[in-house]
Amino acid sequence: REQEETDGRPPVKDTISVPASKVGKIIGRRGQMIRELIEKSGATIDVTDETDEEGKTVIKLTGTQETVKKARSLISRTIDDEPRTPQRPSENDITVDFEIPEDKGGLVIGSRGAKIREIQQET
Repeated sequence: REQEETDGRPPVKDTISVPASKVGKIIGRRGQMIRELIEKSGATIDVTDETDEEGKTVIKLTGTQETVKKARSLISRTIDDEPRTPQRPSENDITVDFEIPEDKGGLVIGSRGAKIREIQQET
């Protein structure tokens, strides 16, 4: 994956560390988000299995100084972006978390997400 600058300079290599809980957001469904980040920035983005001293996932960025800077910015914006939910919980809302067996997840989501949308509308 080595890239060479058009002027013969070696590629710029950098890393950014992100919380493990945000890696899925960066990769996106079926890799769509990371492909978009690569396309928009022009840099190579490699989500590694490595972690830093804080336990965050290390992402390697390679490209020109400009493309690496843009990739870093886009990744930061992606992980800082609030979830796209139509309704944000207020401080008076009560949240209940519960585990659903893996084999029953499809029942909660429903065909094409119909059941989960129904639950969201009713609550």
